[in-house]
Amino acid sequence: MDVRMNGTGRVYVLVFMAWCVLFPAFSVREGRGQMPKPPHTFVEGELLVGFFEGVRETRRDEIHQEMGSTVLKRFDTIHVDHVKLRTGLPVNKAIEQYTAHTNEVRYAEPNYEVRVPNVPKTE
Repeated sequence: MDVRMNGTGRVYVLVFMAWCVLFPAFSVREGRGQMPKPPHTFVEGELLVGFFEGVRETRRDEIHQEMGSTVLKRFDTIHVDHVKLRTGLPVNKAIEQYTAHTNEVRYAEPNYEVRVPNVPKTE
């Protein structure tokens, strides 16, 4: 099959190839194609722990008690608990320990801080 490109088509191909060479972080390859993530800050000593639907509140409390954590707020509609970790337990270790409960804990993540820039009011 003979495929011929007009001048415009050749320009698009050349621009695409130049983009892939000049900006390899954005080219589609294994392990690439994603924007680098900005550094996140989080509240030290706190986690958000997501549970699978159907895990009873009493079992959630047992897991928190095993960890020495205190529930600060419970978001029942989305099955998430905001917890305060016991003193001296690093966030990364707590995540490992919570997620070891594979049949009950869907995820555990730091309590990331989100900052919204000041937006001037328009009158």
